[in-house]
Amino acid sequence: MSEADGTRDPVTDALRAWALLEMVAAGDIIESRDGSSAEAAFPLLRDIAGSVIGKSATDEQRDELAKVTMQRVRDLKRALTASSVPEWLTANPGTDEPPAKDREPEARQFATVLTSNLISVLDKTGKTGSQHAERIRQKDAVLAASSAADPWRLWRLKERSASFLKLMSHALWTDEVEPMLIRTARRRPAIVRAVVADRLLPAMTRQAMLPELDDGVVRDVRGHVLGRIALTTEATIEVVRRGAHALGTVPAHRLIRALIHRSHDAWNRGVQDPRKVVFEGGWAGLLDALAVSQKNHDIIKAIAHAGQCIVWETPHANGEGLWLWSERRGTKRASGEVAFVLGDALTPGYADAMTRAGDSLPARIARRLVPELRYEPPMGGARTNDQGPIWTLQRLMLLHMVDHAEQLAANGGVVITPQRWVELAQQAGVSPRIVNRTLDAWIAGESETAPPLVKRVDPDAWTLADHHAPERDFITAGGAERVEGRRRRANGKRKPRVHK
Repeated sequence: MSEADGTRDPVTDALRAWALLEMVAAGDIIESRDGSSAEAAFPLLRDIAGSVIGKSATDEQRDELAKVTMQRVRDLKRALTASSVPEWLTANPGTDEPPAKDREPEARQFATVLTSNLISVLDKTGKTGSQHAERIRQKDAVLAASSAADPWRLWRLKERSASFLKLMSHALWTDEVEPMLIRTARRRPAIVRAVVADRLLPAMTRQAMLPELDDGVVRDVRGHVLGRIALTTEATIEVVRRGAHALGTVPAHRLIRALIHRSHDAWNRGVQDPRKVVFEGGWAGLLDALAVSQKNHDIIKAIAHAGQCIVWETPHANGEGLWLWSERRGTKRASGEVAFVLGDALTPGYADAMTRAGDSLPARIARRLVPELRYEPPMGGARTNDQGPIWTLQRLMLLHMVDHAEQLAANGGVVITPQRWVELAQQAGVSPRIVNRTLDAWIAGESETAPPLVKRVDPDAWTLADHHAPERDFITAGGAERVEGRRRRANGKRKPRVHK
């Protein structure tokens, strides 16, 4: 029997529900029952997420809610004991099975177990989840009292959805995912301006002069001391110099991005020490994670040495290297790993720690946050030697946008004239000849990993493209807060009016 015939078959419902549960938990293909084409689990969950969130749902919101929902379905399935799942549900095709009529009691009992597990998951989700759980209990009681019990009503796939998925998705969005995304929006992966401008960019643009002698002093082009080299037992001046010179290359940019994003994700998850970032599989695993050729092993290791051995002495953020690192060789029992422990300057929340430096204008500027983008900059067919500088140009552009965030908040764009683009490019080491070609690539995008980076809002006004909307909103919010802060400080300085 089928629903189309106006009747329900509990055994068929059980088989379909189990198949749906397995497919969603595995991220597999879900075949819709209305005759339309097959649909993958994740896009289906994204569609459900979109209907739950509403028309304003962003891709990031849909993806995150779909991911969390899939994980919770996996948890629900994992909680089922072997004794609670009828053997004929998991039997291989061709296995002897009891007649359909004999399976109906087990099918109904299995529905009860599934619903009980769903109620437990919803109760643990939060306030909205508990409300959904209570409505399920009440509805089941009403149906039972009227002899219209329908144990599979939550588990049937209809119009590319099922009630249990909608309820779970809605509870997760309200109780967990939306609050988490709100927290994340205020705490994007980012580095304080003092570190970007005084440490990373001088090294990436070769403005940091490494010692040619053995005094170990790092200076800028004007001779000002930026830091000192403190060698470890495994490092030499030559290795540190090589690694520092490579901080502007693609492998270094990808390593820094991975360290910041992984640490920040751990911070948002409430990990006790988010500073530690581990790459399983040793150096080979690290290079794979960065999508970097294994031929770059030596240069990545030199970059790791440079990040540890250069102790910076810059204003507002000083006294340590970018990170510490260690390696553990693989054995038969365990794979190797390369572990980084980030220094304070790259650790989430460092801007808050910098507030102890006071509220002067230089201190406020120093702790501005420069977001670390999730995607790579489009290269526009640039030669290999130009690709690292193009990454650096992206960082300089972001720094410029952060420094002029009030324009972004007020007008939706930041003024960057053609002359200013050339200046930023020359600072990054990008030839002025390829600036226009690079900007065209940044506007158009070129792949899923390097989507459009910027867009024009006026001939000389720019903002981040929509793929970078969270970072764009983050910078815009910073500009708005800056304007509001100036207003509050101005009001605080006004003398009270004397009434005569």
